[in-house]
Formats: sequence, structure tokens, C-alpha cells
Amino acid sequence: MGRDAERHPDTAAAFNNVGTTYGELGDHQRALEYQEKALAIRQELFGERHPDTAAAFNNVGLTHGALGDHQRALEYQEKALAILRELFGDLHPATALCADNVARSLANAGRRDDAFQLLEEFLHKLPTDHRHYTQLSRHRQQLLSSGLLRRGFRQPPRHSQSQRRKKKK
Repeated sequence: MGRDAERHPDTAAAFNNVGTTYGELGDHQRALEYQEKALAIRQELFGERHPDTAAAFNNVGLTHGALGDHQRALEYQEKALAILRELFGDLHPATALCADNVARSLANAGRRDDAFQLLEEFLHKLPTDHRHYTQLSRHRQQLLSSGLLRRGFRQPPRHSQSQRRKKKK
């Protein structure tokens, strides 16, 4: 493969797809190798502030999480979330989905209160008919029902349905 072919968006997409497949097969270490190659190409071609680079950061983070390195997963996923928030804002589906991934990594790293707060922040902003609202809401409920939030944790007040609908307009 020539140098130009190695630095092409399609090559990055192919590396990512191979990495995803290895991950689905349970070979997360091998998945990480390919996803890191995809990330490097996307960083070189697009820079840090690009949706494809954010997706690559998120994928590398998910794989670190699958390997049990939740702190490293958080580093990558929080970077992805920051990029998506800057580019698209919090209401964009990619941003909301990435926030849910960050919340899952926070919870897996033992930071359940932080995970809950992040989910609450997004659920306050998202309209109830948002594509990922139900997913974030279910994850929030799982954290609540786990009984693992710290004692004395105070849940912030929720907006009523009518207040949330008004925000949407």
C-alpha cells in the first residue's frame, strides 16, 4: 500500500471497521490496534476538531473500556465529547450518544455520581422526543436503582414535561 493510500479517509474507515469486527469477536487488543491506526489517520487528515476524529476517539475509548481500562476509556471518550459539544452542541444525536458512553465509562470507573450528573445534565437539555432521550433516561434509571450512588446524593430538580416541551420550541 502506498503512502497516499495509507493516509486516505477510506483507509481510516477500513481500519475502524476491521477494529470493530475484532471487537465483536472478542479480540479487543487487536481491535485497539486497528482503531488506533484509524484515529492516527483521522487526526493527520482532519485535525482534532472534526466529527470523524471525535468518532475515532470514542471508538478507541470504547475498546479501552472493553479491555477493562476504564480510566483510559474516559480520557478518549471525554475528548470525543468535548469535540462534539464544540462542533454540534448538546442536542445533536452524536453528542448525546457520546455523553451516554462517557457516563457508562464513569460508572464503570466507580464514578457513578459523576455519571448520574452527566446524564441529568443532558436529560435536562434534550426534548423528550429526542432520538437518544430514552436511552439516556434508562441509563440514569439503572444508576438510581443500583443503589450505588453515594449516601446523601441529592438529585437535582427535574423540569416538568411542559417546561421541556417549551424549551424545544
